[in-house]
Amino acid sequence: MDALLWWMVGGVCGLWIVLKTWQDSPLLAVGIFFFFPLAIVSLLKNWGTDNDIKIPFGLAVLCAFMAYRSAETFLQESLSDPALAWTPEQIEEIRREDPALAAQIEDQQMQALLDQHVVFESDPNGPPGASVEIDFGPQARRRMGMQAEPESSSQGEVAGAEASIASAPEPEGPPLGLAAAERRKQMQAAAEVEFQRGAVVLGRSQAQLVLPQSFRFVAANQLAALSELRDMPLDEEVIGWAVHEQVDLSKESAWWVVIRHIPGGHLNAANDGQSFEASVRGISEAEAGPQLGEGLYAPTWQPETAVATWGLAPDELTVGDVRGQFALKALRQGAVLFIAGGTGPHEQELGLRAVRLLATRTEAANDWSYADFEPGLDPQAERNLAQWIALRPAQAGAGKG
Repeated sequence: MDALLWWMVGGVCGLWIVLKTWQDSPLLAVGIFFFFPLAIVSLLKNWGTDNDIKIPFGLAVLCAFMAYRSAETFLQESLSDPALAWTPEQIEEIRREDPALAAQIEDQQMQALLDQHVVFESDPNGPPGASVEIDFGPQARRRMGMQAEPESSSQGEVAGAEASIASAPEPEGPPLGLAAAERRKQMQAAAEVEFQRGAVVLGRSQAQLVLPQSFRFVAANQLAALSELRDMPLDEEVIGWAVHEQVDLSKESAWWVVIRHIPGGHLNAANDGQSFEASVRGISEAEAGPQLGEGLYAPTWQPETAVATWGLAPDELTVGDVRGQFALKALRQGAVLFIAGGTGPHEQELGLRAVRLLATRTEAANDWSYADFEPGLDPQAERNLAQWIALRPAQAGAGKG
């Protein structure tokens, strides 16, 4: 219940107090209407009588307190970063009028989440019980009175970290994180990755991804060594990964977005009068599909952008302790699927916002958008979109190594 609703309920209680007080003292009732603290006089004066106002007075005080707390929470979130105050529904409304502004808000939301992100990572060379390395986002560093780290390129960070690990002595006991030799391999694999920026053609999907300014793309043919080290074998559907510029793929805490081409016919989003969420959940429950998320992670479909998003429930694991957040850009035939990878239990919102942002910025080739589908000419997929989401198993290619 937000602040406005609490104030409305409190206003009803206030009118109740005025009406009760009017029966005893019209002048005092008028005074309470314009200056509510006078209700204390009526409360003490009429305690235990037929005009007793202790019930509406108590409710009014409770509503005022809850309204204050709701407003305080909203202001704290808005002041920490105003972009986070926008809801997905509001952003979609803005997108209809100004797609560029909607994309800018989504970029700012992503950056705000990254700034607040705090990661605890094991020391790869320390003995059991050794201190841990802490990777703080800029806002977290400022809140804790720490000096902001100087900006540097990810390639430089990888090279410096690789050199320090190469010169470090082998640990005597079993390491807390990755073994030193395995960490060296991961450093080397991350250093050899070549990033792309701007607009990226997404394989045979007849679509391109216009990357946000803060994201980079790594083609699948660049990921063989890195995906093997993270125990994430590539298949022919994987187009590549999208990686935020602040993410170092050589670290255990790295996260990314797997981009997959889903070939086949048209995924029909019609739901026979049901809401999209209800249709997906009904199919999943009837067919014992994966348990779907609630709230922010519930299945959604935006017909204007032909983008579906959903997440799995916390107990539906993909790889290790990683939960699934997904976004799908539907095309005339087939689709492009975005899967958050490497996001841990406390990074679910970050993953969902990332996949939704990338799906929204995916553009179909000429005459290949979802709206260009021609019944009778284009093939239909064996399942409609709701069935595809409800019955598709958790993706094994989206986890943290």
